[in-house]
Amino acid sequence: MNNSYNTFAKDNNIDEIAVAYRNNKEGKNSVNFAHEVFEHLFKQEHAVIISMDFTSFFDNISHKTLKNNIKRVLNVDSLSDDWYKVFRILTKFTYVNKTEIDQFLKTKHGEKKLKKIKLSKIMEPIEFREFKKEHLHVNRKNLGIPQGSG
Repeated sequence: MNNSYNTFAKDNNIDEIAVAYRNNKEGKNSVNFAHEVFEHLFKQEHAVIISMDFTSFFDNISHKTLKNNIKRVLNVDSLSDDWYKVFRILTKFTYVNKTEIDQFLKTKHGEKKLKKIKLSKIMEPIEFREFKKEHLHVNRKNLGIPQGSG
C-alpha cells in the first residue's frame, strides 16, 4: 500500500504535502516534517495555525468511502481477495468493555480476592472465551460496507 500511496501522491502533486506514513522520504520522519512546517510558518509575516482533534475519526469513517479510496490509491476497479480480506479485518472488529470484565471478575473472585491476584493470573484463555460469548460487542456501524469482494 505504501508504494502505491507514494505513486499516488506523486501523480496527484501532493508528494510534498501528504508526508505522513511515507517510506520514500529517505532520512526524514514525522519530526523532520513538523520542523519544516514550523520553520516555514516562522518565516511568514502572517500565519494562522489551527489545531484539531478528530475525535473518533476512525470509528466513524465511512467504510464505503475508505474502500473507494483504497481502490483509488491502488489504481484498481475492485479489490483483490487479499486486499478485500485486509479491508474487512480492519473494518469488522469486535471488542469488550473493561467495565464488563471488571464486573465479571468481581462476581467470580470477589473484590477482596481480586485485589490480591495479579492481573495476568485472573482469567485463563478458556474463561475469556466464555466471557466473550456474553459480552462481545461487534462493530455494528458498518457505514456502508458493500458485500462481495468488489
